[in-house]
Amino acid sequence: MSTVEVYLQACKLVGVVPVSYFIRNLDSTTMSLTHHGLGPLGCKALAIALVVNFCIQTDMHIDTLELADNDIQAEGAKYLGELFKANFTIQHLVCRSTKLPLEGRSSIENALVSVLFQDLSNNYLQSAGAEYVAKMLLANNEGVEVLDLSWNQLRMKGAVAFCAGLKVNMMLKHLDLSWNGFGNEGALAMGEALKFNNTVVFLNLNNNRITNEGVSMLCRGLEFNDTLRVLLVGELDFIIFTFFLYTKDYLDQRKLRLWDFFRNIDKDGTMHVPVADFRKAIQVK
Repeated sequence: MSTVEVYLQACKLVGVVPVSYFIRNLDSTTMSLTHHGLGPLGCKALAIALVVNFCIQTDMHIDTLELADNDIQAEGAKYLGELFKANFTIQHLVCRSTKLPLEGRSSIENALVSVLFQDLSNNYLQSAGAEYVAKMLLANNEGVEVLDLSWNQLRMKGAVAFCAGLKVNMMLKHLDLSWNGFGNEGALAMGEALKFNNTVVFLNLNNNRITNEGVSMLCRGLEFNDTLRVLLVGELDFIIFTFFLYTKDYLDQRKLRLWDFFRNIDKDGTMHVPVADFRKAIQVK
């Protein structure tokens, strides 16, 4: 049977209307099913078709699956979890705003270890969901490289749990944690994680209620990190880490810490340092 035939049979079996877009775009590497109202049974039919295709067919090579704004629910998450356990061609998953209930999060998150790019933003993960993701990061050193967890209410306990997983993960490179409410406690935990993590090059912490005190906690962790290149915090977006390539030797030779260096030239305490002042401080001509 072809993939189309398998999908149509699966839809008939579970009692849903087939998605014509899926049938028309089987030759594409990107399958965008955003706003299609799949629901849990629609996810089941989709999973059956893709699993069968991966096991016995070679005529389809979907590597990106977009499922944003679908009412997946816990049951649908279970079917998606089975899909990702069996189908290893999918490397990019967009599962934004699917409002996964707690009992559905573990089903899908435990199966995502082989998916390189994951957009799980706006899913209200909160503390319990953060713990699931932290476990995934702890166990996953061969998979995810790009992770978007923005708008997930990861606060305090959730932020600390997530940072514990990040601390030992050796694959993640691009991380978006904006609009979560980390606060200074989360900033402290992130600073500790960055002391040990040596793979993340981009970190977005915008709009996380981090004060100057929290920024200083982050900087203490950055003293031990020479991998991060871009760090966005609140409205400051205050560090673009390409400069570190030029300042590392300067700091080492003078036995200065990164935070002390900036504090010396940031006379008004705003965390905004003009380029001219920065150049003068490191004597760059």
